Amino acid sequence: MQKTEMSSSFAESSDCLLWEMDVNIPPQLECKNLTLHIPTHLRSAKLRNGSKRKEENVAEFAGVKFPVASGGGLTCNELQKALCSALSNVELMYANNAERFRDKLQEIFYYLRGAATESVRQLIDFSTSNQPLSHCISYVLNMRRRILCKGFELPLQDFKEWLRLSLLLREPDTLTFLQDYAQKLGPYGRRYVENALSTYGSSLDKLCQVVMDIPVPIGHRVTFDGTYYNLTLNDLIAMGDEGVATARQSSIPPHAREGLVEWMLFASLSQGLQLETFFLAASILDRYSQKMNIKPDYYYVVACAVLLLASKVEERNPFFC
Repeated sequence: MQKTEMSSSFAESSDCLLWEMDVNIPPQLECKNLTLHIPTHLRSAKLRNGSKRKEENVAEFAGVKFPVASGGGLTCNELQKALCSALSNVELMYANNAERFRDKLQEIFYYLRGAATESVRQLIDFSTSNQPLSHCISYVLNMRRRILCKGFELPLQDFKEWLRLSLLLREPDTLTFLQDYAQKLGPYGRRYVENALSTYGSSLDKLCQVVMDIPVPIGHRVTFDGTYYNLTLNDLIAMGDEGVATARQSSIPPHAREGLVEWMLFASLSQGLQLETFFLAASILDRYSQKMNIKPDYYYVVACAVLLLASKVEERNPFFC
């Protein structure tokens, strides 16, 4: 009974206190926007949680686990797969809203860049500084092939993929970059694009439509048939990703390799091949010799084959014909 009376007395005193507080509140005070102060340590935790949820959402779009394993980071191949998946998802969701599409894609790109290994980040930063978002994404999607074929012309298919993405993002400098990138194409693609620029340069929509309709060269227009050429490049890229270069010793002894590479250099110079062709041929030779066991009788046959593989459109006539 005594406990009940104490509870009742406490409730009455609390009601009186609240009534006095209500009375003492100035009537002119606007309380609708009144918010409680969040302590600093709780505020930083709230921001961290919001940032974490945002990163989890981005990772879900890209199809990667969150968080990325510490000390690891995404390899080039993993980064390309994640970005390709994210690009498809974002395009499906925001295809009719260029601003949201651009913001989301930019957010995903920089998250994935930060999740990549240090060496991959350095390659991306070196090759995409002061470039539009469309170029950055296009570069990452084709990064291994770009590195392998550094110094070679830009493939027409890669050029068209960049243009399509630039149009989806509605980038303001599309025409300027189109003119610049056209100079990096091979003679076949460059001729078509320059003709389109001279004819439809005043209408960006018509120009881009004509450029997108340019047929990708196959057969006699390129060094190799398009299908087999891409398969060859993909195989070389896969060889590099497998890490066999450090896991196995070359099947060609060092003294034999030195003489073979020297012969390849003299052959390249005597036939007027470009220096990039020689370097790529030497790289192919090293990778192949670490992958396959080459008999001494076939050293020069393999050397001729890798020089042929490294040839460009301008060098269609092999020196051994």
